[in-house]
Amino acid sequence: MGLPTIILQAGTDRRVFDLYNQLSSQYPTIIWSGTAMLGEAFLYPNAIRLRLQGMKDLLEYVESRKDINFVWLPLVEEEADWLLEQKAIPSNFLFHLPDHNNYNTARDKRSFTQRFMRDRLTPRLYTADELLVDFPAAGVVVKPAIGKGAIGRRFINKASDLNNIQSGDLIQERIGE
Repeated sequence: MGLPTIILQAGTDRRVFDLYNQLSSQYPTIIWSGTAMLGEAFLYPNAIRLRLQGMKDLLEYVESRKDINFVWLPLVEEEADWLLEQKAIPSNFLFHLPDHNNYNTARDKRSFTQRFMRDRLTPRLYTADELLVDFPAAGVVVKPAIGKGAIGRRFINKASDLNNIQSGDLIQERIGE
């Protein structure tokens, strides 16, 4: 057997796009979904695109290709749940499921950010009180504490706009544009 084929679930999550771009130059890559996605051919030009209705269909496809090892990368908790519901998993279907608590950590932006701030792997967190004393020239980014992507993200460029911050919002240093 040659290189394994990477399997990613198509969707609007930026992580799929980023992983595809990192892995597809080295590994054959499958993007699977139930229906075609607008712009899919542009986003994933070299991907093997499969139209499958669920995990059972995907496992049947893998089972029919015993000459290939497949590596599945579940990016959201629901995808991992689909796998755990299956009765049989082909021996050529490889995966690594994160611990359930890791999904919770990734979903909770404050916990996730604090975990990586020590090594400066993520922007600094501020409290509103800190910003009243010393507001950074670049401004700050305000995000809901729970959520994904840029949904609810706001930029604040001056201390006088801090009254728009909601209880529980995450305030981070602004890096770049």
